[in-house]
Amino acid sequence: MPADVLPPSPALFLQTLSPTVIMPLDEFAYYEQSTGKYLIRNDRHQWIYVNEGSIRRHLSDKPEFAKIPGQTGNPIDQEISRIQIKCDVDYAGSLAGYDEGIVVQGGYRILVKEAPKLIEPMEGDWPTIRTMLDNMFVEPEHEQLPYVFGWLKFAIMSLRDKTFMPGQALVFAGKAESGKSLFQSLITDILGGRSAKAYRYMSGATTFNSELFGAEHLMIEDDVGSSDLRIRREFGARLKETVANAVHSCHPKGKPAVSLQPFWRPTISVNDEPENLMVLPPIDESLKDKLMLFKIHKRPMPMATNTQEQRAAFNRKLRSELPAFIHFLINFQIPTDLISERFGIKHFHHSEILEAIDETAPETALKGIIEVVLFGEPGSFTPWEGSSVRLQKELSDSHQSCQFRSLCASQNVLGRYLHRLAARSPGQFIPCRTDRERGWTIHAAGNLTDDSTFP
Repeated sequence: MPADVLPPSPALFLQTLSPTVIMPLDEFAYYEQSTGKYLIRNDRHQWIYVNEGSIRRHLSDKPEFAKIPGQTGNPIDQEISRIQIKCDVDYAGSLAGYDEGIVVQGGYRILVKEAPKLIEPMEGDWPTIRTMLDNMFVEPEHEQLPYVFGWLKFAIMSLRDKTFMPGQALVFAGKAESGKSLFQSLITDILGGRSAKAYRYMSGATTFNSELFGAEHLMIEDDVGSSDLRIRREFGARLKETVANAVHSCHPKGKPAVSLQPFWRPTISVNDEPENLMVLPPIDESLKDKLMLFKIHKRPMPMATNTQEQRAAFNRKLRSELPAFIHFLINFQIPTDLISERFGIKHFHHSEILEAIDETAPETALKGIIEVVLFGEPGSFTPWEGSSVRLQKELSDSHQSCQFRSLCASQNVLGRYLHRLAARSPGQFIPCRTDRERGWTIHAAGNLTDDSTFP
């Protein structure tokens, strides 16, 4: 990677990680404390769990553990004791981003059972992938592909170099059958071939998340999510944790939780109808730089996909071009004005998708209630002035009380939404202060000049 392309963030980010030590796997067996089970390899070189009786049988087949007449103690018992004391691990499983081996981080010993399968880059052409991406992303109004290429570049380099710098979550919004899920599957291959369905955990439906730690790509693919605001906010909070935090709690079912440092890149595909976009969390100041929002266009694919055979041939062609595409990404020169010190590439929000998501935000619903209650009468344009306490009482006593109370459970929530509205429409929602209290001046939307509100 050219030196002038790298921002200083990887080194700064690494300083926040606890030291990681990686050791080779040179033992016959390992002992997992939390389960009391042993791990050995099968004939396919995979790690499997066995009990103590099985370990004894396997050791009895090895001549070095045969009991010698007159020898004190049983060699098999001694070896089992050694494995328990010297070869113990706190957690065994795949760990996203890491090669097979014993990893020690944060005081935990982890048996990483398998590594991601990284595709070796190879200089060449990738016309099928190029045509597909042009059809999906290119439009006159927004230049989206440099952000896609930059995000992929830093993901690939961070994974291969083991720097593990963070990366934003990508949102692909578009019509059904526009290639969103297909592109997500290519991202899975680019990042080592492992993906996990993350929505159940990120929406708070379960606290068990160990399956996520074995996948570099956390994929949310047109999941049937909830439009409930509490679930959307939970989803947003988990997304922020996934993107911004280095250390995460891994909670397997039936085992104690351990703190691990996985390499993760989340992507989300969703149809662009309003009811589908309501699955996404409201985008506030704390989340906006951690998300990229792309508009996906539905255009013909570069090869026919009408039959199963045609789709299989198309997939084979795409995969055959991945080594050349990865080579291009590694050598892609990110424009200087797009470089981010934290994530490598700045975030991108397609204006149409952002506006559509903003329409689903709770403060937008509050704005509608305020317009109806305070300025619903014909010709009612006199600005409203008062405290948030007074505004809460007026809205709670109005004919919109049910909608308002379901939206604003407390005065603190109302105040938070008002401040968001002030940031979005500063000419309409104006905070003010008197000697006695803080208050608001609210103008009717129909009485504003064209330059008094801002998107």
